[in-house]
Amino acid sequence: MGFAFTLLVCYHHLCIATLGAYIKFELRAKLKTVTTVHVFDGWHRFEEHRNGAQRLRTVGQAIILVIPPITALFINYEAAISSEWSQVVYFWFGVAATLVSLATIIQTYINQKQLNGSNERVHERRARSQDQKESQV
Repeated sequence: MGFAFTLLVCYHHLCIATLGAYIKFELRAKLKTVTTVHVFDGWHRFEEHRNGAQRLRTVGQAIILVIPPITALFINYEAAISSEWSQVVYFWFGVAATLVSLATIIQTYINQKQLNGSNERVHERRARSQDQKESQV
């Protein structure tokens, strides 16, 4: 259950990060060229909040989604190992699922950082090329 919930939560947060990057870097630039209506420009607040929030969310996910399964495995270690083979298999499956959950949480954090960093570099390059085009005109 912990592994399934970890996949759900991590996918959710990665989708939100992807949508946020799309709105910030793609949609906002298009809206500025199409309309004269003031486009929300408060992304500096988002930038200030994003990095700290990602770290806290990753730590919180690890605490909520990994610590309880580890505790349950630790409590049931003797009973599982000294029982019949099927319970031993379930125990080691639980260990593997917990490790994969932790790896998934860490990889999601890394992917979000890369997504935000790569989009910022692309946006900076576009802004520089736009400035060069305007200076040539």
